[in-house]
Amino acid sequence: MAPTTLSAALTALLAGTAAHGHMMMNRPVPFNPEKASTFPLEAPGGRFPYPCQGMTEVAYRTPVVAGQTTLVNFTGAAPHGGGSCQFGINYQGEPYTDNPDDWKTIYTVIGGCPAEITATPGNLEDPEHFRGLDGDGRPDAVHCGDDKGLNCIRQFNIPIPAGLPNGDATFAWVWYNKITANELYMMCAPITVTGGSDQEEDGASFVRALPSMFLANIPRFTNCTTSTTGEHGVFNIPNPGFFLRPPPRPPYSPWRAPPARTQ
Repeated sequence: MAPTTLSAALTALLAGTAAHGHMMMNRPVPFNPEKASTFPLEAPGGRFPYPCQGMTEVAYRTPVVAGQTTLVNFTGAAPHGGGSCQFGINYQGEPYTDNPDDWKTIYTVIGGCPAEITATPGNLEDPEHFRGLDGDGRPDAVHCGDDKGLNCIRQFNIPIPAGLPNGDATFAWVWYNKITANELYMMCAPITVTGGSDQEEDGASFVRALPSMFLANIPRFTNCTTSTTGEHGVFNIPNPGFFLRPPPRPPYSPWRAPPARTQ
């Protein structure tokens, strides 16, 4: 097939795919994995509300070990240049609560998440990088296999703090992309924590001390937006928590986070 014909066929394929244009977390296994969307969250009453797109059905509960790392992987072909991600946890039961204060940050990646794209327009839908559709019909692109590759979908080994209490919890991924202003992506997964604290009060105190995950661009829950002028770039998440991967260069954002220690 000639390159122009291949490109036209790829465009038609993507245009006919309901999940075209965005990203999703596939590991840990999210709630409602067959229905989970790659689209950004919407205001209350929308199809994919905060938190977690409204998904609550458990298909698989991923085991994680406190003091070790857990793999986070993604599906998608439109990482919008990359951006900044937060990973967090909620111990308030299932279905999880919609109180933003209950979602606690365990790790922050500022820049390069879930990808670092050097070409315009910042996506991987071209014939060189597009890999096809996953089993549920979602577009997917070439994967890096690590957290450092360029122009591919990265994966991350997220540290699970040793002080977390043992038991069932909800793991969350939040993404503010590099190109599109005032969007928020969020997916959640049921997990079971082992190897952590069995002392109820010690574990609860540790969780309370964690900062809440930053929330913007969701009316009713917050008046905060990531852009008031339409500017875009790597978003410097405020109060990123105690454990983070700092940016390789100054982020393009008016926000300036306080100093934080690395794990």
